[in-house]
This record gives sequence, structure tokens and C-alpha cells, in this order.
Amino acid sequence: MDDNEVILSVQGLSKKFEGITALEKIDIDVTSKSIHGLIGPNGAGKTTFFNLITRLRSADEGKVLFKTIDISNYQPEKIAKLGVSRTFQAGKLVPNMTALENVMIGANCNTSLDLLGAFFHLPFTTSRQERKTKNKARELLNLVKMSNSENRWAADLVWVERQLIQIARALAAEPRLILLDEPTGGMGEEESFRVAELIKKLKNDIGMTAIIVGHDMNLVLGISDIVTCIDFGKKICEGVPEKVKKDIRVLEAYLGKD
Repeated sequence: MDDNEVILSVQGLSKKFEGITALEKIDIDVTSKSIHGLIGPNGAGKTTFFNLITRLRSADEGKVLFKTIDISNYQPEKIAKLGVSRTFQAGKLVPNMTALENVMIGANCNTSLDLLGAFFHLPFTTSRQERKTKNKARELLNLVKMSNSENRWAADLVWVERQLIQIARALAAEPRLILLDEPTGGMGEEESFRVAELIKKLKNDIGMTAIIVGHDMNLVLGISDIVTCIDFGKKICEGVPEKVKKDIRVLEAYLGKD
């Protein structure tokens, strides 16, 4: 896929919850091998946008095209197999599994091996496929600089470590597009910088396409190629970071009107 080719096209995406509009006719094109920032104040509809793309929720209107394939009605598992992976704002990991095992779960959509079944129901044998999955998981832990924590229980990881394991798990599915929901939420400046550098590395070294949602406007603007700002479910601005950060509509969405 060429660098300037659209990998994800969202067309007229809308969603209401009990009559309240979460998203209204959102149009967004995401270019291959880019970092696309999605910003907006609390309640703007950013996580809903991710949930509709990955079909954890169904849209009321609109289409989602991934590599020109209409995935609007696909099940989440099928979307993952096509190459769309994500993280969650809540830092969701399986607490009674190790960091390594949590990353291995991410490979489940690209293997015939039922890893969850293997961990919880069946004796964990050392088949060739399992060894390959484990080796891949170790490579990803090394990529996110968590290789020394592979045997630690997920429940014992601190927040930044949980987010890094989430990213490694999402990468285990070998996606073409990764959706990062507040990957630096609740972090200090040094921790946020660590995650931001990883996201840039994914783009520059392996050609990953990423959409990053964040409340930290400075961080998102600092690493994104294109930024979309939404407010009350509507797209109010889109463009290069320098343009977006100066847009009066964006400033008013975050700071309020005088």
C-alpha cells in the first residue's frame, strides 16, 4: 500500500444513545503509514468512534471502509483478522496472566491455536505454533521495552506498563492499522514521552498506520501527521497540527468561549 493511499475511510458515521447524539455524520480518511490524531474534549465521541470502527457498537448510519472493503457490518473478530487492532482507555489486561501471556493472546486472530483455551482449559503443550507465538510475543515485549517483565502478573503492572503491554498485544495480531485509545492517559510527562516515542517508532520503522485518541492535545499534535478535532459528535476541524492548534473552533472546544 502506497504512503498516500487511504487505508481507512469513514463516511457519514452516526450514532445516538437514547436519543443523545454521540457522533453525527463523521467523515474521516486515514492515510497509510501515517499517525492520525483524534482530539476533542470529554464526551466529544472519540471512544465511540473507535467502538464503531471495530464494531463493538453498531452505527446508526454511515460506512466504514478498510482497504476499500466495507466492514460496516463485519463482526469484531473478522475486522481484527483483516488487520485492525486496538487498545482500550481502561488498560484492559487479563490480571491473572503474565505480561507475556497477555501479549500472546493478541496473536489469536492470526492462528488456529485457541490461546485462551490453552491457558485456562488445556495443558499448555510446546507445539511449534505455540513456540512461534511465544517468540513473537517476546519480540514485541522487547520492542516496547518490557522484556524484563514477561513473567510478571498483569495485576502487578503499573499504569504505563499496562498500556505498553496493551500496545504489544495489539501488535501481536500483525495489524495494518492500530487504534490507540488514550495511550498516555494518567501518565506523567516522562512516561507520556516514552509512549509517544514508541508510536513514532511503529510508524517510521515498520510502516504502521495509527489513529491516536488523546486528551493531551500537545502530545497528539506533536506526533500526528493529520489531526481531526470533534466536539459534541461533530467534526469541527481537520488538517496538519499547526493549522488545528490555531483554529478558533478547537480553542473554543477546549477552553470555552469568552
